[in-house]
Amino acid sequence: MLGVLRGTAILGLLILATLAAATVRAQEKDAQQSKEGAKSEKKEEGLPLKPTRKISFTTEEGTWMSLDVSPDGKTIVFVLLGDLYLLPMEGGEAKRVSSGLAWDCQPRFSPGLYFWQKSDAEIQRIGP
Repeated sequence: MLGVLRGTAILGLLILATLAAATVRAQEKDAQQSKEGAKSEKKEEGLPLKPTRKISFTTEEGTWMSLDVSPDGKTIVFVLLGDLYLLPMEGGEAKRVSSGLAWDCQPRFSPGLYFWQKSDAEIQRIGP
């Protein structure tokens, strides 16, 4: 009878030790995944794409463009191929005010000649 009790006690201790070891391993794995997740979050700042080439062109017209007229009626802001441009109402040469890999769209003027633009990177306020 005493041998059976010792065997049961030893078996119980072995089961308890196995469960404790499994719990510690699971906690270590969770801590490691949390560290890796924190590292990957830091890496995801900005757009992950890098430009591989540059294309230059000149154009005098565009289609499917979003635009807005300034409150004073002197300036137009418009989008051409994902970049924002300002153009005097009288005509002339457009001045690019945003560029890069982010796709800017839907510019809107607000009072004070500031305008807002939405892009796949963020929403920004751009001023004079």
